Amino acid sequence: MARYRIPVVDAGAGPPMWSEEAEYIVLHIPELRGKSERELFAVRVHGDSMEPTLKERDVVVFWTQGAVEPGRIVAVHVHWDGVVIKRLQRHGDTWYLYSDNPEHPPVPLHEADKVLGVAVNLVRKI
Repeated sequence: MARYRIPVVDAGAGPPMWSEEAEYIVLHIPELRGKSERELFAVRVHGDSMEPTLKERDVVVFWTQGAVEPGRIVAVHVHWDGVVIKRLQRHGDTWYLYSDNPEHPPVPLHEADKVLGVAVNLVRKI
């Protein structure tokens, strides 16, 4: 089974950094087989915008090489709020960031925002 050591950031913080100062999580997840550690990072969920799919303190693993497609859960570095986890949707020529919690309205993806990766795994402490 493959062992992965990947950086973790908190939602709302800056992009993940591959440095000795970063917080890391070590995972043994078969589904990640074939992916390089350098292509993976994790984000710790804060807030309720992605409930019921994602809960406070969940850790979501993202793949930087994943296909950015409508309906996928993505980590985005937004120009106004650091890294957020949202569902990506497209209407016409405009991409939007949607929350699974209907109390949070969709937000258009701004040209200064950058999709960092696509969700590939969830780590939930029970």
